Amino acid sequence: MGFCSHCSVCQLSLIFLVIMGVAGSFVAFANEDTALHLPEIILIADAGNHWVFGCTLQGTLVWSAGERGQLGEISEGLLSQPLFVQHCQDDRVVVADASQGLIVEYTPLQVARVTRVLPEDQGRGQLPVIRSAFKLDSGNYLYADGGQHWVAEIASQGGTAPALADGQGGISTPGDRLQVIWSFGQRDFPGRQTLLYGPTWAQPLANGNILIADSLNGRVLETDRQGNIVRQHGAEGLTESEVILIEPVCVEWLATGEYLVCDPGQGQVLEIDGSGKIVWKLDTVTVADERMPLQRPVHATRLGSELTLITDAALEDVLLVDRKGKVLWSYEAVAAVSDSLKPLAAPAMAIPVF
Repeated sequence: MGFCSHCSVCQLSLIFLVIMGVAGSFVAFANEDTALHLPEIILIADAGNHWVFGCTLQGTLVWSAGERGQLGEISEGLLSQPLFVQHCQDDRVVVADASQGLIVEYTPLQVARVTRVLPEDQGRGQLPVIRSAFKLDSGNYLYADGGQHWVAEIASQGGTAPALADGQGGISTPGDRLQVIWSFGQRDFPGRQTLLYGPTWAQPLANGNILIADSLNGRVLETDRQGNIVRQHGAEGLTESEVILIEPVCVEWLATGEYLVCDPGQGQVLEIDGSGKIVWKLDTVTVADERMPLQRPVHATRLGSELTLITDAALEDVLLVDRKGKVLWSYEAVAAVSDSLKPLAAPAMAIPVF
């Protein structure tokens, strides 16, 4: 399977990743509010090593999908290029396997469902590159397709698949079995304004809008379900914001109304308010009293008001930092290009390893 040509994250060298036992350093917290927002499990989509795993802050493996270092097809129970992982409220885990064009949903013990996105006109046009895939409350999937330059919500029901490794699951394609409920951008037509160019992130918001990282257009935008852009920041000439973004690949809506943006093109994690003003920026972190620049931050998520979890693909680290950039915890996850952090329910701590 080919990797997306514009994403240097996918070109990292493969190094063996040991995750059993303690794999990083952890600093105790004096701030009680901060301690309340510590994660129980961190989920990491490790594209370079072709698997997804969950570990505790102490580095103990508690869940995994695919096989570390084994590239393969989903029919073999393997993954190729997982770039996104989401822990859902129903305790399922959704993974976007970019180069296979797959959205894979796991129960704690097995593959529950596989959705394969095929080109609209097979044999012509660009192949799908599924960069993110959120499972909605309805059970539908909202995904960003960087290869076909659009964002779409597709219905969850579909046809039956060939037997998978565990005998479970189903494969469907929006071209003939899956219904496209909503979309933004024109499939297979990159462009500006109301079109997209290499989108890498599409997140549903509580107000019904969709937050998109339009990576190769250098902007982040929020659109309503009618296709109206209600807010955007980034590329010069495209937005009214003074913020210039080069390669935004991830954007998270914060409860305070700001956007938390990862821009690996500038080696920065930014917090942007509604007026387009940068209210917080991190381009260096402190490790053992030494400052170190971020290089390719490809994912960030906020915990409470004080902590931010950042994946830096070039540094090959997942970093937990405070507002001043002090590294409180780190995990040497080589080629980890996306991560999602959710405090799982207590029973989930006992999930056996695949």
